[in-house]
Amino acid sequence: MGSRIQKAVRAVIIGLLCLSAVIGTTGGYAYFSGQSDRRENKLSLVKGEMEQKGAVTILEPEWDARKGADESYGLDLQPGQEVVKDPKVRSEVDYPCWVFVELSMPTGPATIRREDSPYSHVTFEGDAEEYEGELELLVPDVDPDGWELYMRYRGKHTMEYVYGYKVPLVPHGMTNPLFGTVTVPEFTRYIGEGYTYINVTARTVQTEGCSTLDDAAEKLGYERDIEQDILYP
Repeated sequence: MGSRIQKAVRAVIIGLLCLSAVIGTTGGYAYFSGQSDRRENKLSLVKGEMEQKGAVTILEPEWDARKGADESYGLDLQPGQEVVKDPKVRSEVDYPCWVFVELSMPTGPATIRREDSPYSHVTFEGDAEEYEGELELLVPDVDPDGWELYMRYRGKHTMEYVYGYKVPLVPHGMTNPLFGTVTVPEFTRYIGEGYTYINVTARTVQTEGCSTLDDAAEKLGYERDIEQDILYP
């Protein structure tokens, strides 16, 4: 009897041990696993902002040199006289950009012979020898290979132009001059007085999102609009 009980107890203990082993194996099963190496992708953002001040600088090295040597250079100009003036645009930013220059040329009451006209956007009606009007007092020799005319319109005693640089400007790069000289037309009469001013302003927009100069012009609000003038006798 006692032997039978001992065998039964031994069987129960062995069963419990087997059950424990099964449970232990299920709960702590060893499995193969793995993990990749860490891969870092180094990125950075260029500094910039909308309408960033100081993004570009306008330089006139030849003009500055002449003016530095002679303070009176460019004053008291006579009809037909030419002076050096060479505005360039230098990038001060870390990203490539499209460049536009807004050029303001002075105008005034003057008379000129038709045959002496240096104006590309003026049509003379009739067959008179001389024509009078609110004429541009200085004419720049704009570089047509490097710059494209987008806008021309009349302001208050000024003629306003917008030119776009035909290729993107690299970070901290410099454009070719918009023009190299300005010339006083061969006026037969000019009744203005005082100083006249040429004003140059540059604007830029990043090339990212603007694949062409036209895209950039649209982004900045420039439309192709080149006004033509007509002079009558």
